[in-house]
Amino acid sequence: EPKIEKKHLQLSKQIEELKQQLDQKTRQLEKAKDAGRKAGFLYGLLRYSPDAIITVDTENKILTWNNAAKIMTGFNSFEIRGRPLVELFSQQEVGMEFIQELEEATEIRNREILLLTKDGSEVYSSVSASILEESEEDGAQKILIVRDVSELNEMKMRLIESEKLTAMAKIAGSVVHEIRNPLNALFLNLDLLEEEIEMSFQKKDANITRLIRIIREEMERLAELAKGYLSLSGIFKRQPQLIELNEIINQIGEEVSVECSKRHINLHLNLEKHLPSAIWDRNQFHRVLLNLLNNSLKLYL
Repeated sequence: EPKIEKKHLQLSKQIEELKQQLDQKTRQLEKAKDAGRKAGFLYGLLRYSPDAIITVDTENKILTWNNAAKIMTGFNSFEIRGRPLVELFSQQEVGMEFIQELEEATEIRNREILLLTKDGSEVYSSVSASILEESEEDGAQKILIVRDVSELNEMKMRLIESEKLTAMAKIAGSVVHEIRNPLNALFLNLDLLEEEIEMSFQKKDANITRLIRIIREEMERLAELAKGYLSLSGIFKRQPQLIELNEIINQIGEEVSVECSKRHINLHLNLEKHLPSAIWDRNQFHRVLLNLLNNSLKLYL
């Protein structure tokens, strides 16, 4: 009986040891499964993240490179792995300053930086970076999360430009409002001048009539421009319409004929007959041709 009891105790002890070993192995297996799940989660995060995720080693050379980074820059992981991080920056001095600041502060958030792509173009990016916990094997690695904000930056620039245009429109509207009063007075006095000429001359002078018509047309064009500038939504909008080219060119010829005569220049228009009509903004087309002629006349001082 003592021998049986001794063997029983030994067997119980062995069973207990086996149980402890089994529990230990079970815990190790659970840890391994948990680590596998975490690894799978991290892999999915890296692979499917819409942001570029990059890690670099202690020498600031690229270690990992996810799919979003490839889409953003055009480099695949085989091409980029092992290359210095600073080469990604459009300006390498900016990259060196960024790395130095990260090493001192251990974290940088939402820094807007221009990064280079494979074809040499630039991507306007928002970069956040931090230093990972140091390990005995790898040392202190760095992780960068990069977001392409080119469209956002473009929208921002458009908004700024829009605000500038709005401010300019308000100023222009104020100025034009002050111009309209003397312009109305000019219309009134021009009407009075025409009446005075008709009363003073028994026979109409064709040249005077033509000059008055030119003055009136230019004043009307100025009034039309003033009206456009007073309307914010229509300041820079084109107003295409069907126009006759020869008609506008003849009109411009009449407008500059006086200036040509002063400079002893003979202006002769040789226009092709039966030109087709064109759909353009009448005032803008008129302004372009008139500016070209005026610039030409400046050569003959």
